[in-house]
Amino acid sequence: MGRLFWKFFFAFWLALLVAGAGVGMVVWLHQQASDKGNQELSGGPRASFLVNATAVTLRHGGLAALRDLLEEWQNNRGGVHVYIVDDANQELLGRGISAEMLAQARRLAAEDREPRIARLETVDDRKYLFFVPADDEKKSAHRQSLTPSPLLPLSIGILASLGFSALLAWYLAKPIRHLRGAFAAVAAGKLETRIGARMGRRRDEIADLGRDFDDMTEQLQTLVGSQRRLLHDVSHELRSPLARLQAAIAAGAATAGKVGRFAGTHRAGIGPPRSTGGGTAHAIAAGSGHEWRGG
Repeated sequence: MGRLFWKFFFAFWLALLVAGAGVGMVVWLHQQASDKGNQELSGGPRASFLVNATAVTLRHGGLAALRDLLEEWQNNRGGVHVYIVDDANQELLGRGISAEMLAQARRLAAEDREPRIARLETVDDRKYLFFVPADDEKKSAHRQSLTPSPLLPLSIGILASLGFSALLAWYLAKPIRHLRGAFAAVAAGKLETRIGARMGRRRDEIADLGRDFDDMTEQLQTLVGSQRRLLHDVSHELRSPLARLQAAIAAGAATAGKVGRFAGTHRAGIGPPRSTGGGTAHAIAAGSGHEWRGG
């Protein structure tokens, strides 16, 4: 793997880790705030049914019937605990209620959403709040279920970010390695090198760069081929005149050699000129009164 791959890899991995940590922190804080507000009351269809049943009993049977029902449930069904609080914050059976639990029940009753695990009823101009508190065992189980080990999601997030970062870095660095190898091949003289097929089905700027590279190498190959053909044609055209010049030069050199040998032979065969007119010259000199001085 090249340096560019590791740069892409660590950049993408760091970005994913930061983004994942930020989103996870926001979700965790939101979940903690939501769970903190709901852990005091029992929820679900069962709690909604009990709240509705006790509210109907109060509406149609009155406080006496409601008190008898609650006492019977408390004695015979140990797990059923429906609390009814009047507008003076007094529970119908005198059971203790924390301020946090009461505030949460009033908030949920005011929201009026399904399922209704807290309900507010008005009977004889008095308001009664109905809700089912969560017992200690359910609270403990609820808290344990809300606090899973952070190692599992952290490990999953790290592995997922590693895989995604490696895949994305490889996807971006692979065509660049192809381009580098293609440039090295062209520098070595392999002008037939093409990388368009190696880009696969990419439709991005890197694929456009690969196609531009193929166009460039094709132009270079055409120009170099034209230059080679031109040199071949020029050398072919100059070959015949040069051959004739070489033959003429060789013939001239041979002729000059023969002339030189002939001249040397002629000079060797002819001696110095003899004096044949000595007597005549002497006679002429005597007749003229001059003394003849023969050479």
